[in-house]
Amino acid sequence: MDVSPALLSDDGVFAAIAEVEASLRSLHVRRLRLLAEVLRRGLDADSYRRLVRADTREVKRWTAQVTLFLPSTSPPANHSHPCTP
Repeated sequence: MDVSPALLSDDGVFAAIAEVEASLRSLHVRRLRLLAEVLRRGLDADSYRRLVRADTREVKRWTAQVTLFLPSTSPPANHSHPCTP
């Protein structure tokens, strides 16, 4: 059950923040793994961008994170950068 932050103790607020941040990090790793697969398969990165309703800069930042944090799932070196004209 999601309790209103106003009803939480100080420690409860910090515990809730820690829980949310851990969930966000976990979801972001999943996002990066899925983007890595899109890139690995050579799928249309602009379609991905539109699907997730992200701007081009954001997708470029995520792609850089894929290369940095998930090098084993990165696209081949000759793969074009997503969302570039």
